[in-house]
Amino acid sequence: MKKILLVLLLISLLGGIAYAENYRLTEDGVQRLSDTAFLPATMKNADWRDYQKWLSEGNAPEAKLPKPVLFVDEKEEKVKARMRKKAIDELISEGELPAGYE
Repeated sequence: MKKILLVLLLISLLGGIAYAENYRLTEDGVQRLSDTAFLPATMKNADWRDYQKWLSEGNAPEAKLPKPVLFVDEKEEKVKARMRKKAIDELISEGELPAGYE
């Protein structure tokens, strides 16, 4: 218990716990990782100015995350296309859609 009180006293005397802010480049600019905020690239924005100061202190943002690779299952797409065509044909035969609807 005494150790915890001593640590809390030291933290309060030192002005709190400092942590390293970090940023990540994105497709559209910069994201602050501590709160996931996106920073607009304008000097009118205080967060952007903080980021520029952080850079000038020799820090570097994390690299952009790679774009996710989307795989298309061609067989599944063909099945979906057949099901769509069948549903449209049924709706046309029932008079719910006009003939020649695609």
